[in-house]
Amino acid sequence: MYGVLEMIGENGVICSEQEMNFIEKFAHTTGAALENAKLHEQLEQVIEDVKLINETSHKLNSSLRLDDTIHYMTEKILPFFMLKVLVFFSVITNDKYKILEGSTELFFQTKNKPYIDKIYKKINREKESKFINDTDTLFGEKFPYRSLIALPMIHNNKMFGLVLIVHVKPYFFIFNHYRVLQSLVHHSTLAFTNSILREELESLVVTDHLTKLYSRSYLDEQIQQSIERDKLGSLLLLDIDNFKQVNDTYGHQTGDQVIIQVASIIKNNLRDGNIGARWGGEELAVYLPNVPQHIAVSIAQRLVAEVHKETVPHTTVSCGVSSWERGEKSAHRLFIKADKALYQAKNNGKNQVVKSCEK
Repeated sequence: MYGVLEMIGENGVICSEQEMNFIEKFAHTTGAALENAKLHEQLEQVIEDVKLINETSHKLNSSLRLDDTIHYMTEKILPFFMLKVLVFFSVITNDKYKILEGSTELFFQTKNKPYIDKIYKKINREKESKFINDTDTLFGEKFPYRSLIALPMIHNNKMFGLVLIVHVKPYFFIFNHYRVLQSLVHHSTLAFTNSILREELESLVVTDHLTKLYSRSYLDEQIQQSIERDKLGSLLLLDIDNFKQVNDTYGHQTGDQVIIQVASIIKNNLRDGNIGARWGGEELAVYLPNVPQHIAVSIAQRLVAEVHKETVPHTTVSCGVSSWERGEKSAHRLFIKADKALYQAKNNGKNQVVKSCEK
């Protein structure tokens, strides 16, 4: 039943049999029209669901790095579910997890850790999905997010990760949200698992085989040690401009040579204690311990100018610069600030340096 048709006439008016037949047929016709409209709406939603799943599956099968996988899924999931909060976990051991970059910044906040711990422990223990419309009954205490969908990423009976979406309102999610997210997680689990295993293997290697710069894992480790040891430091994040166009025009072998050329320029400008690394793909990074931001900007500008002048075929780079001072506890914010500055350099026209103004 889609509704009730009510007709009110003046007192004492009695409809004839012919009029009643007309009203009855009109009600049936209206009901059929509403049913067709509803079915059309549902069909359009199914088409959008299938389109999202197919596009995501196709993209994830292109051997993305873990952070690229997470960023891509975030870009797809948040607008589809009209969300602002999404978090991805990587399982380290049965008792430990890591919140992955690309997750909503909210879940990196210390105040939310107790809630995250409880959700993780429950999912990890039961190895089952959760679709909860009111979390008041879940933890025995007030949880700031009332609606919750949590889906484990399981491969070969082992949980490699967990996807969690939440909303402040109770009963925000409908079953279709759960069904679509479940399908997305199912199709992305293998790509997610392969990305994790790939990066675990890469973490065993200190240097990048192509550029002979340090690996990203080594850079991460050294920055964290510097934060614990030094008074300040700066990070340069460089990205080769229009790199896809270089590959498409000259081929991937020439593209590799361009990366090698940029890496060589970086190595030639490093001093003792500086760390040059391949960040990933066509992105390179330089960490400068005990170097303030204004000097780091000058070094970045020199690198950008030399790349513009010396590379063959002619290539440019964009660069984001971020810095930290005593009191910083994690390299994560340093990376985020440099990445935002790099994004701004790209949007401003490329072939330039932008410094982060965030404290």
